[in-house]
Amino acid sequence: MAKYEIKTHTIPYQVRIEDWLLFVITVAVNALLYFFWLAAYGAVGLVIIIGMCMAAIGIEVNRLHLRTRQNIQRQADQTAKTLQGLFDDAPLLISQMKEKVESAAQYVNDAEQEYRDRAFSPFWDSVESATKIIYQYNVHANDLSDSIKDYNGLIDHLPEKIGHDHIEHNFPTFPYSMDQVPVPVKVYDNLKRIVYDAQKDFEFAVIWEHRHTRQVLIGGFETLGQAIGNLQGRINSSVHSLKESLSPKLIGMGRGADSGQRRLQG
Repeated sequence: MAKYEIKTHTIPYQVRIEDWLLFVITVAVNALLYFFWLAAYGAVGLVIIIGMCMAAIGIEVNRLHLRTRQNIQRQADQTAKTLQGLFDDAPLLISQMKEKVESAAQYVNDAEQEYRDRAFSPFWDSVESATKIIYQYNVHANDLSDSIKDYNGLIDHLPEKIGHDHIEHNFPTFPYSMDQVPVPVKVYDNLKRIVYDAQKDFEFAVIWEHRHTRQVLIGGFETLGQAIGNLQGRINSSVHSLKESLSPKLIGMGRGADSGQRRLQG
């Protein structure tokens, strides 16, 4: 598994109100010492107190620089961890989507065989199982779409997220296309066809009248009839969202962001 990171350079100072208070106190104390040493030791005292002031200011500036560098790099590390998680989740989600499509297709094949065998209840059991699995596919598809959009959004706005303009990173453009993402359109078409055929058959239709109002809670719908009736809309919505998040225009935005951010080598 590839390891990606974000590095920051030329860290600016970030001064807080307590830093200003400390600076004022430091100047006030050094001013008192200045008059004391000037009165007590003359020119030699003046040189010494100037040196002390410069040393105190130098120490404070170095402290501010170190703290700012640590804070910004910490934010960069947290952002890199988020991006890494989104990047690593994608192949797992795609694998789960493929499993759901294959499993739903198997249940549809079972339903077709049960329809030919006139196995009334097993037929509707297979239809219900296929419907549930396709709704589970939609959950994974929406998760993948959200991950891609979040990933590209972070890549495009790294300076704003981290609070620093000079950034190097080696995160790639999201390496997936719609061709690599399984979709259940064909499976749904076969399911829709076999359900329609069964509803035209009197004996299957009698069982359907008892089954379609039974509470099953699929995809947020309380009955099998509602779930099947809204299945096409859910599939179209999830597939459209995936196409939008994987569109060349959106991916191109991620590439464009690289022009303002140097790439780490290796």
